[in-house]
This record gives sequence, structure tokens and C-alpha cells, in this order.
Amino acid sequence: MKKILLILLGLGIFSGCTKHELTLIDSNDCKVIERRENETLDNGKEGKIVQHFKYDNLERISKVETITENKTLVTTYSYSENQINVAAPGLKIVYNLNKDKLIESAVVNEVKKLQFVYNSNKQLVLAHNLTNNRKFNLEYVEGNLTKASVNETRYSFKYDEYIDFPSFGTISIEPFNEMFSENGLETAHVLYTSGFLGEKIKYAISTVIQMGTDTKLAYVHTNRKATNYIIGNNKSIELLYKCK
Repeated sequence: MKKILLILLGLGIFSGCTKHELTLIDSNDCKVIERRENETLDNGKEGKIVQHFKYDNLERISKVETITENKTLVTTYSYSENQINVAAPGLKIVYNLNKDKLIESAVVNEVKKLQFVYNSNKQLVLAHNLTNNRKFNLEYVEGNLTKASVNETRYSFKYDEYIDFPSFGTISIEPFNEMFSENGLETAHVLYTSGFLGEKIKYAISTVIQMGTDTKLAYVHTNRKATNYIIGNNKSIELLYKCK
């Protein structure tokens, strides 16, 4: 029997949300159907984003509905043997797949072109914007991202080995946020979670160190699955799962 599981952090962090009873995730066969993000802005106001995820009969994400205070954006994903086509108002992205069904290149609105390179473990090691020659380099040890660089900016990372890297965990995490969002590839966060951008990071990131400045992440989890987490001092995420 399918169950919808929503676990809210009971520490007052997700203020303004309806309180739900804690339900344990007792299945490994779970997928995220909703993601909620709350952020305290510089002016003291709260910014909220809600995303609903729909899946096709092969369990691939086929539609994402993103709701903010001002608008609702619908993004669709269609799959063929060698391509993934993504469409939204004002946006058309063609992702080309290699023989391993990993994204090897992308064309954004028929103008911007990007290339993706993987190591022998099928982990993403380079995202290269061919239009402006901007490169994002990633290094791994034992399945975890340890270092990253974007031009002169350097990153390193610490992990919580008791928690798996969360679904859509690249959103708001550098350098992924810059790597994808800067290039018009916000949809790549979804495709990373779906495994089309290589083997995912193994453990949940607990600290992002950018040029000596730390950003801490704190998690609530069940059976290694993150249900809520905080990024820095002003952003919180909660995930709604559907399990078989």
C-alpha cells in the first residue's frame, strides 16, 4: 500500500507550516513528490518555493511544478533513446546522452552549449560552458566530492556518513547552484537526482568551505533519508516522500 510521508522538523525552524505527525519511512522504494524551501531574505521577509514532482511509468521525472508567491512555472521532461528534452515558458534545453545514458552535452535555447565529462567511476568531473569557456571542476574520494573549483574560486566539503545525499540536494549547494543556475540549467538539479549526470555523491554534505568561509548544513533523517535540512542560517528544506 502506498503511503505519503511528510516529516516536519519540530524545532520551530519551518515556521508557518502546518504541523504533521511524525511518520517513519520504512521502505527503500521511496521517491520525493514535493520539495518545500523557506528562506529568510536580507529584508527580513520570507521567500517560499514549493515544487511538485510527477513521474512517468518508468519512474522518471516528467513534470515539475514550481510555485512561488508570484507565479507557477511548469517544466516538462521528455525522454528518447539519446536525448532528454526539457521545456518551460521561454526555455528549451536539449540534453544529449552518451552510451552510458549520461548527459554529455546540452544546448540551451539553441544558443548556449555545454559539455560534461565523467571519470571512470561515472562521476561528473567537468562541466564546461563552451559559449564563455567557463569550467567547473570536481574531484572525488571514495564516492564523495572533496574539492571543486570555478576559475579562481575553490571549494572543499565535509560529510555526515550516517545520511545519504538527499534528493535534489544540489539545489542551493555550491558549486552546483552556480554551475547549473548560471548556465540556465536549473533543470539539471532534477537530472542529477535522476542519475543522468553521473553517480551521485554518496553522503550528505555537512559543510561547504568556500575560500575559508564555512556554510553548515544540519539534517533530520529517517533510515538514512533526509526529510528536512537547514543550509546556513537562513534556508530550510523539507521533503515529502511517496513510498510503495
